[in-house]
Amino acid sequence: MKHALELKKIFNGIVQGFGLNHARVYYTLLSSEVKTTKQLIEETNVNQATTYAVLRELLKWELIKHSNTNPTTYFIDNPMKTFEQQVKKKEKIINTKRKQLENLIASDLDETEKYLIKIGKGQQTKLVNVLTKKEITYREELVKIRESLDKMLKEAPERGKCHTYSFYR
Repeated sequence: MKHALELKKIFNGIVQGFGLNHARVYYTLLSSEVKTTKQLIEETNVNQATTYAVLRELLKWELIKHSNTNPTTYFIDNPMKTFEQQVKKKEKIINTKRKQLENLIASDLDETEKYLIKIGKGQQTKLVNVLTKKEITYREELVKIRESLDKMLKEAPERGKCHTYSFYR
């Protein structure tokens, strides 16, 4: 039981839905060469219906393999390679989601909207990057922002209003 709990912790976050019964069956297969369903039920003390469900899920997740014999036997072929494949699948999903988030942020904010001016308690203003929430202190960045603001002011449809701003170092 102790090893099954450790195994569950290892697979936590890697294989969604990997529970204690999965860990019991997997550990039993890990510690032997091949087992039939009947042998797994006896050794794991997991009931028959649950064992069959667990075996189907482990097969679906490609963590175990089975034979085409009668009775069917189950086994684990190269557990480290199998685990690494699961980790790579998860990394691929994470990288895809990261790209989606980056694209969403990039499409939602154009170059002129990425900065906020915050006024502190001492009434001192700061230019802050919205994405990183860090104050912008580099002169090159400030120059780019000033150029962007100048462009916006020139293109502003409102005539007759005077816009001024100060540029501090």
